[in-house]
Amino acid sequence: MFRPAPMLQVDVLLLQKDQAAVTRAMAEARLLHLRPLRTLPPRARSRAVDARQRAGELRAFAARLQQVMADLGVDTAGSDVIPVVELASWERWLAQLATRVARNEQRRRELVRLQERLGDFEHLVEALAGVRGRAEELRSLHFTHLSLGRLPETELVRLQDTASRMAVFTLHRLDGEVLTAVLGVRRERARIEERLAEAHFRPLELSSAFAGSFQQLRERIGRLRIRLRQRLAAQEARRSGLRAEHGELLRRRLHSVRAESLLLEAQAGFDYAERVVLLGGWLPRRRFDDLQALLQQTTGGRFILRQTVARGEETPVQLTNPAVVRPFQKILSIYGTPAFDEIEPTPLLAGGFVLMFGLMFGDLGQGLLLVAAGWLICRRTRFREEGTIIVEVGFSAALFGLLFGSIFGREDLLPPLWFSPMHNIPLLMGTALAFGIALIIAGLVLRIVNGLRLGKGAAVLTDRYGVAGLVFYAGAVVTVLLVWRQLAPATMLFWLLVPLAAVFCHPFVSGDEAGADRHRSMLLAEGTIEVLETVLGFMANTFSFLRIAAFGLAHVGLFMAVYAMARGVEDWPLGALWVAAVHVAGNVVMVVLEGLVVSVQAVRLQFYEFFSKFFRGGGVPYRPLTLQVVTERRA
Repeated sequence: MFRPAPMLQVDVLLLQKDQAAVTRAMAEARLLHLRPLRTLPPRARSRAVDARQRAGELRAFAARLQQVMADLGVDTAGSDVIPVVELASWERWLAQLATRVARNEQRRRELVRLQERLGDFEHLVEALAGVRGRAEELRSLHFTHLSLGRLPETELVRLQDTASRMAVFTLHRLDGEVLTAVLGVRRERARIEERLAEAHFRPLELSSAFAGSFQQLRERIGRLRIRLRQRLAAQEARRSGLRAEHGELLRRRLHSVRAESLLLEAQAGFDYAERVVLLGGWLPRRRFDDLQALLQQTTGGRFILRQTVARGEETPVQLTNPAVVRPFQKILSIYGTPAFDEIEPTPLLAGGFVLMFGLMFGDLGQGLLLVAAGWLICRRTRFREEGTIIVEVGFSAALFGLLFGSIFGREDLLPPLWFSPMHNIPLLMGTALAFGIALIIAGLVLRIVNGLRLGKGAAVLTDRYGVAGLVFYAGAVVTVLLVWRQLAPATMLFWLLVPLAAVFCHPFVSGDEAGADRHRSMLLAEGTIEVLETVLGFMANTFSFLRIAAFGLAHVGLFMAVYAMARGVEDWPLGALWVAAVHVAGNVVMVVLEGLVVSVQAVRLQFYEFFSKFFRGGGVPYRPLTLQVVTERRA
């Protein structure tokens, strides 16, 4: 914890005839995070171009495979990877299959469009069911112009508001569109059609088949709909047959082509000589023996392996945390990946998140509900990490519920082991401030540690988040408490000008190259701004933690509202059932909505008030060469 996994930087020299087998074996074992070479000789460049060209051909072939799979409805779930032996034969097979699939898909889409059009006619006939006359008369109106078609629902109101000298009728609503009839004067036909085109109107043409009485049309449409369903079923059966015949082979070849293109992209970055190839990268120190054994087995001992201890910001980072902390790595990734040479803050994030959640959501009953819900999510779904977080915050909420003496908002069932938030608001606010002060001081200490590791001792001494900032903030907290308790005179606050003076000098001693050429007046202005930001920033950071107390009181207030609503329905018929329904609904809403809000606040407080003091980020996640399909299959 607090440090990423120790990494080694390795270089491997092997024969070119072994590179394909070695690359595939390393990808399957997910061992090496490849390191791009700085320069390539002309021969290596030509080989890199060839490899990338071959990879591009494979990606294009994979795109065609995916298109055929999408047309057949074949999912891209993981499958076995088979070597790409003869791409030309695979392309011939895919071309033949694509022709069959395209022909079937084109026919199916035509039938779907025909079914959609038939449905529009059906809605039109139903709307005119009570009208006397014959359908073909709608095509030969003398004094009026009729436009039938589909209109986006978002355009309907706009068209109705701007329609002048034409009437807009809604016949049917379906999937974001409206089947519409627009009636206007015939001499205004050009203007009406222009306005409809602006509204993205899709006209429905009345063909010569649209004839006869409206009752006859309804019967004819019914018969046509039955025949269309039969034809669509036949097309779907052909599609299912093609899917069953070729689906698994499509999956295997797609994943094989993807894997081969990844391997070729990796090989494009190798360094080539006459008969040998050089590749390099990083891997965790504990897996070095695995790499050595893999090379021995794959090449029969025909390799040279060199290792050095990896350091520096370019070194990839593999986080190593215990199971109870590991789920919080996803939350950390929102803020960034720690650099290899700085503190890895996932345990701090986990601890702070769980404690703040408990303080804001302290209730024994609801905490145990969260534990049960998290346990079910872990056991019954694939969201195990999220379920683990819910279990942990549930235990924290239950623990603080015991400390606060609250079980489903009732404070008369359990005596508080610590205090009742609603009856001791000053203590709740003081607890929130104390927690925030401790977190801010921890962030400043971590900033100093990171700065010393980077060799920036002078800058750390005067940094507002370094030694000077720590002395000012911790000293200010202690001094204010002493003055408030009348244990020291108010004049004692003036000693805080000493660390502020150090902060003022920070632009002069930071030692960055950009600051060396800046004008002295600019440095003075920056020093003044540094002092103001130090004082105001620390005050804002500290009082920001009062939101913990605010949300803790809001939690109690919501319980009071639920109980008040329950008392209001006691006198209703079947009052006991209504009371139970209010309690169940109220607790569900509180657990879901307030739990989400409290989680956001816990993350926000840590990111903005804590991480901003020491966390730089910008690290490179450890991503070893892998076959993508292997990752999908394991996920």
